[in-house]
Order: sequence, then C-alpha cells, then structure tokens
Amino acid sequence: MTALDPSPAGSESTVPQALSITSQTSEATPGPRLKSRTQAQKERRRALWLARADERRNVERLAILARYEDLKRAMARVGLRIGTIKDIDAKLDDPVERFEVLKARVERWDALWSITQRKRETRGKIIIGGAVLAALADLIDDAREGDETGAEDPHGHRAWLFALLDERVLRVRDRGVVRELLMSADGQTPPLALRRGGPMDESIEDALAAVGEGLSPFEQRAVGGGSYDHDSSEETDMAGFLNP
Repeated sequence: MTALDPSPAGSESTVPQALSITSQTSEATPGPRLKSRTQAQKERRRALWLARADERRNVERLAILARYEDLKRAMARVGLRIGTIKDIDAKLDDPVERFEVLKARVERWDALWSITQRKRETRGKIIIGGAVLAALADLIDDAREGDETGAEDPHGHRAWLFALLDERVLRVRDRGVVRELLMSADGQTPPLALRRGGPMDESIEDALAAVGEGLSPFEQRAVGGGSYDHDSSEETDMAGFLNP
C-alpha cells in the first residue's frame, strides 16, 4: 500500500463481498403479496358471474322459443302438431330447471322433425319415380302397338326417357332393376343395356366384369340355378345383393 492510496488493507476483497451479500439479500426478499379477497368481494364477484350467466341463458332461451315457433309453423303446413311448452312454467319453479326442460323438449322435437323431413323426401322421390316408371311403361306399350298413323313413338317421349335413364342410372345392378320393372308382359326387354355402351344382350356377369365388379355369392347361386343349403351367411348374401 502506498501513501497516496487511501484504501485500507484488504479493501480489494471487502467490496466484492459486500456486493455479493447485497445481491443475495435482494434475491431472498419476496415481492409484494397480493391481498386476499374479502368475503364481500367474493360475494360481489359471484353475483356478477350469476348475472352474466342469467343473461346468456335468457338470450339462448329466446333463440329456443324462436326455433319452437318455426317448428310449429313448419309442422302445421303438413298437418302435424307439435307438443306444448306452456306447462313448463306451471310445473317448475327453478328458472334454471325450466330452461333445461325447455331446451331438451325443443331439441327433441327438432330432431324428430328432421327425421320426418327425410322420410317425406324419400317418399316423395319414390312417388315421383313410380309415376315416371308407370308413364314409361305406358309409352313402351303404346310404342309397340303403334299409334293411329302406324308410327312408333311419334313424339319421341320413349326415346327421350330411355336416353335419360341411360345417362342418369350408371350402376349395373340399378340398370338391371329398371329393366325388370319395365319389362313387358310378353318378356320383351326394354332398350336399356346393363351398362352404358354395352350390348343389349349382355349378361349381368359380363356387365359386372366389364366395370370391374363381380357377382356376390347369392347372385352366383341364383345365376347358376343350383340349389343350396341354408346357412348362416344367407342373410349376409341377401343384404349384399340388395345393398351392394
């Protein structure tokens, strides 16, 4: 140590040690603690949450009531009646329970109405298809007999319908069903091949093979004409034949 150096002996090690102690003290000191909510604050918070839940429930209730009115009008147009919801308020006092029962009822009626609509649509398609097939069969008979002038299919309806079937019905099995439905009493096959562009006298085996399909076990036995014993797979084969 020189005369010009005012630092006492050992000051070089004292300063870093003091800094180290200070840093350790600052790290060990915890930050400011959050004050716990009082009981009054908890009650106010819960009341606010309940008020918001009631508001959301009321909005959803209005939407459910609007859907109920829509279902009521839609069912009335087809002669159906929907159940009532007036008894809910009379039977239940709890607003939450009333809301849950109302929601369950309307959702159930909505699901039943959707099923009814699909059934009605399917029935409508069957009715329209049956009417078209009946008209087509009449046209085939008229074309075979000829009109007063002796010309077959003078207005071209028969050719147009068969062209439509040839364009729209693509599956081999579906075309075979149409041919059977339109077959005349004398066994004449209508002018519809089993596949587009195929010959009129093509067998179902050749038609299926041409499109990359094959006969099911039930079809193989039916085409072969042989007898077979009933087994557990017969129902499965029949289901595959009807719904390939």
